[in-house]
Amino acid sequence: MIWIKEKLQSALGFFGNIISFLLTVILCFFPLFVMDLPWWADFLIILVLSYLPLDILLWIAGLVVVIARAQSALSVVYYVLFAINVLFVQVSNIIYLIKARNE
Repeated sequence: MIWIKEKLQSALGFFGNIISFLLTVILCFFPLFVMDLPWWADFLIILVLSYLPLDILLWIAGLVVVIARAQSALSVVYYVLFAINVLFVQVSNIIYLIKARNE
């Protein structure tokens, strides 16, 4: 995700930072939006995820909810965001952990 921010910032300047921030916010809160939990459950999940980097579990739980529902445009958006999250964010996290372990 950091390299996306750098590319947006170098290409668009300040507006690239804004777009990067909005993308980060969408990637953080979209699974909570899809799961349609009460506000207190969202608050507890955000509180736990702020201390434990287990956001992939939230994305997988959201994926299960989306697959169980009737397919709509929101489902397609979730699938695309899930793919972006897994391909860019989680793979870069795994590469970072492997490099840190080898040092």
